[in-house]
Amino acid sequence: MLMFLASNFTCAQNPLDMFNANIDSNYIQTFPNALTTKVYIKSKLLSLSVEDSKNDYKLTYLPNGNSTIVIGVNYKWIGFGLGFKVIDQNNKEKYGETGYFDFQTRAHFRKGVFELFIQDYKGFYLENSASMIPDWPNNDTYIIRPDIRVFSTGINYTHVFNPEKFSYISSFSQTEVQKKSAGSIILGAATNYHVITADSSFIPPDLIYDDAFSGKSLTRLSGVTTNARFGYAHTFVAVEKFFLSLSLDAGLSYSLSRYSNNIDDKQKGNFNVNPNVSFKFAAGYNHNKWFVGVTATRYYHLNRPLGLDSMIRLEYGHVNIVLARRFMLEKEIWLPEF
Repeated sequence: MLMFLASNFTCAQNPLDMFNANIDSNYIQTFPNALTTKVYIKSKLLSLSVEDSKNDYKLTYLPNGNSTIVIGVNYKWIGFGLGFKVIDQNNKEKYGETGYFDFQTRAHFRKGVFELFIQDYKGFYLENSASMIPDWPNNDTYIIRPDIRVFSTGINYTHVFNPEKFSYISSFSQTEVQKKSAGSIILGAATNYHVITADSSFIPPDLIYDDAFSGKSLTRLSGVTTNARFGYAHTFVAVEKFFLSLSLDAGLSYSLSRYSNNIDDKQKGNFNVNPNVSFKFAAGYNHNKWFVGVTATRYYHLNRPLGLDSMIRLEYGHVNIVLARRFMLEKEIWLPEF
């Protein structure tokens, strides 16, 4: 299976000058004439959890396999990638088959990062079947739910207050180098729309715990979630080559939800406020010509359609294992500035 992967934009000008800034070359090294080629394994993350907060029970649904091997090229603000899906036929029998469309892209500007995603997954398996279903045969088999579908789309923005010395681009776009350790206060904001449906309740009948989820059912959930977050990001650098980048912000999310307990029931609605956390991680080797490392991001949204004692957690993100090589061109290739 072939996929076209969207580019990571790494510069902003004209109407986007408000996101640009002058850098301190003692901390950040740029490569205006570099052509960056990369090969990486990309694993996109999506999970659906139904949680009973009162009794600390949880049902965790996961899709089967969403990893690709990607070959990509970046020059200045433009880039593209070609991905090949990793398919394991044995996993289909064990975890079921998941059909999906998954588009994720990010624009790395000097003062901030925009992230956009559209995900549509159908077909999940219950990861903790053995611990939640009575008399389940073994820990290596699972309930397969080909009827569960999750559609989610949203945009996330993270603003950097120290763009002169701290670079998200270095860790996550591989087109420049963070030479010295530096950090920044960050502010984040996001908006998400999601629809989760199934032919029968997400909560299976006859669970091993009689008091789990108070005997409630749920077949559909849709909602809009917004959040605002505050945090800090820091990249630790050793000998101008090895780095560890950590970014964490937290705040409150506001969710307006509609849900149905049964397929033919009239939808109900509610509004709730929940904690929200965003996390980014990167580590590896980054020098003039080579980048070898791991990058990861993770976000989640909460809904409480069944009251304060039960909630739906939708998590998404990605993990990349990256090998990149920069080739210094003798002549600059002209590109229009944006």
